[in-house]
Amino acid sequence: MFQIWEGKMLENMLQAGGEEKKIAIAKGNINADGTPFITVIVDGGWSKRSYGHGFNAASGVGVIIGAETKKTLFLEVRNKACSACSFYRNRNISPKSHICAMNFSGPSNGMEQDIIVEGFSKSIEHHGVMYKYLICKYKTFH
Repeated sequence: MFQIWEGKMLENMLQAGGEEKKIAIAKGNINADGTPFITVIVDGGWSKRSYGHGFNAASGVGVIIGAETKKTLFLEVRNKACSACSFYRNRNISPKSHICAMNFSGPSNGMEQDIIVEGFSKSIEHHGVMYKYLICKYKTFH
């Protein structure tokens, strides 16, 4: 089921990127090298966090949204643990084959940033556009 969901999600994100690209071209938002550029909105969250100290989240999510269409262009989750791996480890039994959810080993307060950096690095590969302007929690960065 996960693979079907993941495939549909990617299909929808690629379609949204195509829409953002079309709008950028129509508005003349194209760099000197011919690459269309767009504005994106980013956000992220953690499964648990302490404000001011104690960054110990087990999971984090990051999302990049096209400012024109308000559609998701990139979405990822980072996990420092896997419930299946923990289940087997706690019972001292050999793990069975499973899709392991653990995909991050850095500090918890780096999860969101790691996801957003990955999304930016894949903007041209996935959508044929450059993310030029970033809207994030009350501020716009250029």
